[in-house]
Amino acid sequence: MEITVIDPSGFTGWVAAASRTGEVYMTSVESMVTNVLNAIGQSLMTRLNILDHGSEYQIQIGTDIVAPANFKRYETTFRLLRGHFAQGGFVHLQHCKVGRNQRLLHMFAEAFGVPVVAATGKHNSLFRFNLGEYVRCSPQGTMESGIDRP
Repeated sequence: MEITVIDPSGFTGWVAAASRTGEVYMTSVESMVTNVLNAIGQSLMTRLNILDHGSEYQIQIGTDIVAPANFKRYETTFRLLRGHFAQGGFVHLQHCKVGRNQRLLHMFAEAFGVPVVAATGKHNSLFRFNLGEYVRCSPQGTMESGIDRP
C-alpha cells in the first residue's frame, strides 16, 4: 500500500493535494503519524511519500520544523510507524534539497526502520519530480547517490 501525506496549506500544498487522489493530510508530525496509521489500518506500506517544504538544513511537516538539532523531540512519534512497512518498503521525502542533508536522512531512516529516499534539488509537487540527484539512506547509515527516481 502506497500512502502520500501532504500539508495542504499554502499554494504548493494545495497544488500537490489537487493533483492527487487518496492522499492523507497533515498539520504536524503528530497528525502525520496518526493520519497515516488510520489510513493504513492493518495493511503494510510499500511506500510513504511525505510532501512539504524543505531545505538542506530542515524539513517542514505541517507547522513542525524537523532538523538534526531538534530531531529527538519528534523521534518517538516517527518510531510509531516502525513495523508498518512491507518488505522492501521505504519513505520518500518529497521536500526541496533535503537529500543534501545526510545526517537528517539517516535520522529518519533509523527512526522509521526503512530506507529513506530524497533528492538534492527543488521538488516539483505538481509533476512529481525533483531537479536534483536522488539519494537513498539505509537505517544503518549507508548512503547511495545517483539512484533512479523512485
